[in-house]
Amino acid sequence: MQVEEKNNELELASRREQLKKYEAQLYQVKTNKEYDAIAQETETTKKAIDDLENAILTAEEKIESLKQTISDNEKTMVQLREDLKENGAELQEKINASSEEEKLLEQERSIVLSALNGNHISAYERIRAAKQGKAVAACNGGVCGGCFSYIPPQKVTEIKNMKRIYFCESCGRILVWDRNEE
Repeated sequence: MQVEEKNNELELASRREQLKKYEAQLYQVKTNKEYDAIAQETETTKKAIDDLENAILTAEEKIESLKQTISDNEKTMVQLREDLKENGAELQEKINASSEEEKLLEQERSIVLSALNGNHISAYERIRAAKQGKAVAACNGGVCGGCFSYIPPQKVTEIKNMKRIYFCESCGRILVWDRNEE
């Protein structure tokens, strides 16, 4: 915008020089035809000068507006950086807390894995690999929590008893009873 404003100012200066030249020629004409032609050129140049002055004013207003926007954006950016630092610290705290929880869960997992036989572990790992890490689905209201397919009432009752491992007939996930349903 500043380059455009400078170009318009240079053009305005050259147009003003041109206008002075035309006004000087008005006094040197000998015929009406020459006078009309120079008068027409003078009017055209005056209109161009008015247009350039308006363009310069518009450019100055835009520059001021952009400067204000930049100032506001810089203030916002400072605030966002402060928020980012605060949120980064909070996130790091949560990561540390969740890593401790993850270690505890890994310990529990290893204890549970030691109690299971090899066939159950291999079935679990195979299903987990095929279902993007979600090998177990809760039985909620008579539907599989993984694929939401209907489970017959007799099978729901057997899943509640948890005497053996049951698989969903649609998605193949291991079904467990959701204790929150009771």
